[in-house]
Amino acid sequence: MEKEQHLFNASVPVFLHYLDQARGLVGHMERQPELCAARLAPDMLTCAEQIATAAGFTLRTAYPLADQPVPEIAGQGLDPAGLLARIDFAERHL
Repeated sequence: MEKEQHLFNASVPVFLHYLDQARGLVGHMERQPELCAARLAPDMLTCAEQIATAAGFTLRTAYPLADQPVPEIAGQGLDPAGLLARIDFAERHL
């Protein structure tokens, strides 16, 4: 039990913090939708794709640490509403 608690403490609070930060970025995207397609470099994923990937990453990391099957985030869009739905799903399942 001690190992599981350590893994939880070392990962889940960090994931929740960064999901909250991602939520703030999506707030900016709601006011400036063009940010969804923004890239820091031409060969990078878009901002929306980065946030969607990060939300899924939290579950794909935490669940295997707990030896549990990873819940699938339903096919939400890459618009601000879809990104918020992904973040909400990840937060609820962490």
